[in-house]
Amino acid sequence: MNESVCELAYEVNNNAWIILVWSIVVFLNTTGILATIHVTRLLLCTQVEVFHINLRIMFSNLSLGLILRSAFTLFRAMQQIVLAITWQDKCDFVQDVYKCSVQSRINLTPFNSVIYTYLAVALERSFATLTYRNYEKRRNEIISLALAVATVTLWIHPVVELVNTINRPVKGQREREYCSALTAQPVVLSQVFNNQIIICLICLIIFAGIWRFCVKKSRLTLSTQHHNLSSRFQLAENIRASKIILPNAILFSIITLLNILFMFLLEISKQSHSIREFAIFKETMSLTVPVYINVYAWIFIIRCPQFAKRTYVVRRFPQLTKQSPQAEIKGPNHHFSMLTGENQLLEAARPGAHSLDEALGREKRILEARKRTVATTAMFLLSSSWLLFVLACAEAQEFLTQQDFYNAQFVDTSKHVRTSLNDVRFHRKRYRRGSVVALEMDKWPSGRIPYLLSAAYSSEQRAVLARAIAAYNSKTCIRFVPKQPQDRDYVMISKLEGCYADFARVGGRQQVSLADECVDYATVIHELMHVIGFIHEHQRDDRDAYVNIIWANIIDGANTDFDKLISTGLSHYGEAYDYFSIMHYERNEGSKNGGNTIEAKQFGYTQLMGKSSDFTNSDLNRINKAYKCYGYLSGTSGNFPTSNAQNFGWFGRSKK
Repeated sequence: MNESVCELAYEVNNNAWIILVWSIVVFLNTTGILATIHVTRLLLCTQVEVFHINLRIMFSNLSLGLILRSAFTLFRAMQQIVLAITWQDKCDFVQDVYKCSVQSRINLTPFNSVIYTYLAVALERSFATLTYRNYEKRRNEIISLALAVATVTLWIHPVVELVNTINRPVKGQREREYCSALTAQPVVLSQVFNNQIIICLICLIIFAGIWRFCVKKSRLTLSTQHHNLSSRFQLAENIRASKIILPNAILFSIITLLNILFMFLLEISKQSHSIREFAIFKETMSLTVPVYINVYAWIFIIRCPQFAKRTYVVRRFPQLTKQSPQAEIKGPNHHFSMLTGENQLLEAARPGAHSLDEALGREKRILEARKRTVATTAMFLLSSSWLLFVLACAEAQEFLTQQDFYNAQFVDTSKHVRTSLNDVRFHRKRYRRGSVVALEMDKWPSGRIPYLLSAAYSSEQRAVLARAIAAYNSKTCIRFVPKQPQDRDYVMISKLEGCYADFARVGGRQQVSLADECVDYATVIHELMHVIGFIHEHQRDDRDAYVNIIWANIIDGANTDFDKLISTGLSHYGEAYDYFSIMHYERNEGSKNGGNTIEAKQFGYTQLMGKSSDFTNSDLNRINKAYKCYGYLSGTSGNFPTSNAQNFGWFGRSKK
């Protein structure tokens, strides 16, 4: 293992600041889990029926998601602390990329379930409000049991994402100095925005509307007797539930918004900070969720006298919460009798109130204050969400510009291709096949390839990408064009894990990963050749006549990169084996001992193959024959590189 990687991993994961943060995570998660388990136990207790059974089921699912999320992060923090104490070698701190990805997705799964559960609670409360005259009477055990089973569906999408992560192959670098959600997988802000913030905003609007409606209806029922006791009790329960749900939902939305904002700031500042600074800041910002689970539980305890009475801290130190343990909510019968007269308002009035008018005035002022608070919070969330939406759109719709193509003329194109193991991904429904695509279904129609570009690339890197694209524009009829709304099949070029690309046209969104170490002219050309439909030259079905594979020297697990592939549905297009192809590996690529992994059968070619810095005539002929670009054919074939492209036209413009 690389000693520099081990040294950096040790520095990142075994410093005082990050251990302090992990210790705080352990403390907050432990207290939050215990408090939430206590609240969940009371929610499910038949002797403490504060809420409707359907609502209690939803609350329990909400608590379960938070408990699991906190338990997973607690385990991770404790694991890191134990490692910092018991390590034997600095390489112990190096973390496997695959395990990191799975662990990060496991941590996200319960959190995403919580988001969907808040939406389910909002829908349940909406139904309870719309049918408030009869909802309290509908306490059917079968319906409640069915609802409990139905809550499993709230976990379907998060679990599917987890399964996809587990099944996703790892490409490029296999070790990490630091493991987190940001280093384990790419961050697409537009997707995060769609899945989280929009749902949170919908929930907030619903909860605020329910609370406002029920308060008005409840005040109306006090002055008239047009509503039955069940409807009055349901309105009161909706108000009581809103006093718990609304603060929790507002806080959860703020936490989610902050997490996305921190995620975006961290993503764009990766290159300007050391990995150690990045890790400390990331772990510090992650404290928002451990803080939330503690506040979540205490909102229940403080707002529900039934819960407060059964909580030791409140009984022992009532002054800390300003909650009298005797102020317990009575049962439905008692509550109904209170609602039939003016006694409830008189009891709710502050001490010294001498009239019903004074009590109503005080209640009105409280309601107005709460209304202003909710409105201010909603405005903050809406404005912040709009900012994130603009940023998300900017990220999702990034393209190369005319300035990038102008800067492309200054790019150095003398470096040979930087090949990478596992740099081509086959769709699971497609055979591993060698050479160039021949089936029309695998090709990009008319050679047009829509693309999106990550905003993470610097201006210098964008110029390199533009230089590679300009080479395709000038030498072939392939056109990489900015994605339009009607384009269903497109390529996303971004910084993921090393250098790799999906093979040919997969359908839908497909990925090209060009991390920082991959952004040079020849490597970009190489990876885009995979997108067009090219496989490595040394994997052609006729390669045994030209090269020998030295299997004993190949890194364990990398054999598939040297397998000879079948040519079903593909063609060499009449071109001979090309030692100088931009798609050929070097002689010692994937070597575990420095020895050759590929040796040419023709004398003198072993040292030269795989060192191209541009297309060869053979590469271009195969592209142009595959895509019927007959006007671009050079007329000659052979193992000779072409000169670098000099035509830097506007990206996506058709050649006349």
